Amino acid sequence: MIDYTHDQLCDIAVDYLRKRGYYVVAKEVNCGCGEIPDAIGFNYSRSALIECKTSRSDFLADRKKLCRGGKITGLGNYRFYLCEEGLIKKEELPYGWGLIYVNNTRVRTVKGPKSGAFGGSMWHDSDIGNERNLLLEYVRVVHEGKERR
Repeated sequence: MIDYTHDQLCDIAVDYLRKRGYYVVAKEVNCGCGEIPDAIGFNYSRSALIECKTSRSDFLADRKKLCRGGKITGLGNYRFYLCEEGLIKKEELPYGWGLIYVNNTRVRTVKGPKSGAFGGSMWHDSDIGNERNLLLEYVRVVHEGKERR
């Protein structure tokens, strides 16, 4: 099994979103909202957030964020964790979150829809204002030629 770096997992998450019809996909953009999504994708009707985890301690710390427990509205209409196989278990996920495993070169959706047509109980109302700020920051960074990806 490969030990992936956080950056490698973020690249996998970006590819995952692009293959599922998200036209604008950003990696680790800080919009000043308190969240820096590892990967977030947008299309005409929805957004999807992927948080990449390389350790249990990082996952457990992430679960304590207010936007993870529904106390405040977070980014992404659809939300996933992406990690190496077995690091996170389905029963540990916050309500409505999906799980994506990476094992060598294989990427597998463990919980959540397997196609781009996400829906049902996975839908979250997202923080539209902060998503707009994130998109504007992404455009600014790309325009200035400082895009990370």
